[in-house]
Amino acid sequence: MDQNVTTPPATGAPQTNPVGGPTVTASPAGESDKSYLTAWLLSYFLGVFGVDRFYLGYTGLGIAKLLTLGGCGIWALVDWILIFAGVTKDKQGRPLEGREKNFKLTVIIFVVLFALGIVANIVNLTVLKNSATKIDVPKTSAPSVQSSGSSKSGTELSAAYDKLTDGMSKSEAETILNRKGTSCTTSSYSGLGTYESCSYGGFSDRVGVYITYKDGVISSKSKTEY
Repeated sequence: MDQNVTTPPATGAPQTNPVGGPTVTASPAGESDKSYLTAWLLSYFLGVFGVDRFYLGYTGLGIAKLLTLGGCGIWALVDWILIFAGVTKDKQGRPLEGREKNFKLTVIIFVVLFALGIVANIVNLTVLKNSATKIDVPKTSAPSVQSSGSSKSGTELSAAYDKLTDGMSKSEAETILNRKGTSCTTSSYSGLGTYESCSYGGFSDRVGVYITYKDGVISSKSKTEY
């Protein structure tokens, strides 16, 4: 009596569905259908959000990793190292597919990304340094007591003060002092004329000049310290 013996297909060989369905290629025994390179890239770029754990089937760990932002980065770094070293398995405990084939490519990608990161940091530091040096800090100076005219030294003030004589017009006096009078007050008296008193400050030796004009000419002068 003849017996039909069916030989199981070799691992990885195409299997035909007896019902007429599509041909399915079986995964190598003991190897995950999750890609090593994909898992490593997900861990590198999106590890703090737990995407690598979701990809490998660890939904619970993925949620925990997402809520803690990859354990403040520490968990994400550890997972990235474990995947890189080939320690991490999928949820069924199978090694990730293509590690031996893609390990060198993974190393090259890592070196390129690391180098690009260094270059980007150098560029950012250079830009920040240049921006800091271009910031103009406004210089402030002490306000001048006098609104117009330049400051005179003590010697110059003494010489200018000596040039002021009775009967000199106000415009001539202000030309000698190189400034306009401030806090001027005017008083008129019937039969006595019009009197105008002006102070001149802003000198470097903190000495001011006080002049009284009668009918537009110097009537009296004095020095005051402030």
